[in-house]
Parts: sequence; C-alpha cells; structure tokens
Amino acid sequence: DLLIPYEIAEISIGAKASSIHTISDNRFSVERSGQYIADPLRSDRFDYEENTQAIYASVVKEWEKWETQLGLRMETTQTTGTSLAMSQTVRNNYFQLFPTAYIQYKPDDRNVFNINYSRRVGRPSYEELNPFRIYGTGSSYTAGNPFLRPSFYHTVELSYSLNSKYIFTAYTGIVNNIHARISRIDTANKTFFLTNDNAGTAINTGISATLMLNPFEWLESNVQLQYYYDKVNSDYYDEP
Repeated sequence: DLLIPYEIAEISIGAKASSIHTISDNRFSVERSGQYIADPLRSDRFDYEENTQAIYASVVKEWEKWETQLGLRMETTQTTGTSLAMSQTVRNNYFQLFPTAYIQYKPDDRNVFNINYSRRVGRPSYEELNPFRIYGTGSSYTAGNPFLRPSFYHTVELSYSLNSKYIFTAYTGIVNNIHARISRIDTANKTFFLTNDNAGTAINTGISATLMLNPFEWLESNVQLQYYYDKVNSDYYDEP
C-alpha cells in the first residue's frame, strides 16, 4: 500500500495477491466380517486451489462541508478444482472491476448526509463447488457444482445522522448470479439430487432507523427499526 498526500487530494494505491489451497479427503469404509474395507464409490478427494491478484486505487478529497472518495479495484482470479472420484478437473478464470464512490455533506456539527455506491463479489464456498455425491438414500444425494460462478453485488445507500444519535438509512441493491440450492430429477437413472447453481437475480431494498441512547456513563443502548423487501427473479426451472 502507498499513500500519497497531495494538496488537492489524497491518493492511495496498492496491490494484493492471495493463494488458497484446500483438500477435502472423505474416506468411507464398510464393515465386513469384523473388518473395515475401503469403499471407493463413497470416497473422494477434492483438491481446490484459488489464486487472486488485485490492484486498487482511491482518491479522497475534502473541502469546506464536503468529503468525497472514489475507488477502483481490478481483480483477476484463477481457480482449479479436481475430484478424484469423478475424474474431473474444472478451471475458471475471470477478471472483474469493482468501483466504489462515497460522498458526505456536513452542513454543521449536528447534521451529516452520506451517499455511497459499491460493487462487491461473493465467491462460492468450497463445499458448494465439490462435485462429490453424498447419498441420503439409494436414489437421492447432494452434490456441489464445480461450474458455480461468483455472485456480484451492486449497492447504493443513503443515510442521515442527527447529533450522532439518530441515524436513518435507505438502501437498494441488485445481486447477479445468486447462489441457490436447487433440486433436480434424473429420469434416466431414476434419482433425485440437490445441488447449487446460479439461479437468477435478487433485488434488495430497505430502510432503517437507529436510536443511540446513553442515559448514564455506564449504560449504552441501541434501538433499531428495520424494514426490508427482497425479490428474486429466476427462470431456472423454465430451462429444458
């Protein structure tokens, strides 16, 4: 990270690299004549590796009663998941941009107005990616989806604070490629299974009011009232 304070604005730039390697080794055995024999049909070893590289920059500017901050993160990710039991290796590579924007207006010491926008990523968990089948019955099982893509969040939030005690917030957001547990019927093999997939788009909207109380030096409490509405749009089961 590098912080460069200029007279007109403050600039921050940086870079980050991360690497994750995890192995899920599931071994099942069957008891026969007092001995446990390995069951390869119910065992699996899932090897998952994820590498992410990012560079980012932000600019902060303050003047009179205003403060603004603009940022941008450029990120590239490479993933590899290998299931030995399924004899399957899936590789994914994607590049994304994540902008942020923040504006604050403070007309006096009592009132503060804020508005901000951000785009974020929600990566699937390792369990959601693992394709190995876990049977509940002879004809039903659950399995992960190695082709599951990340979700992306767009959020806009507007807030107002009075005397740092009363805070009112309104927000709205869109989630693309939402992760969902879906059910399928395999008519050819006469099986029923649950898996994960990118099932559509979600819209989240809400408002909240927060009251911060401090009647005594030793007592502090927050009272919050919140209303939100979530809507999911999906045509997943309309597909052939």
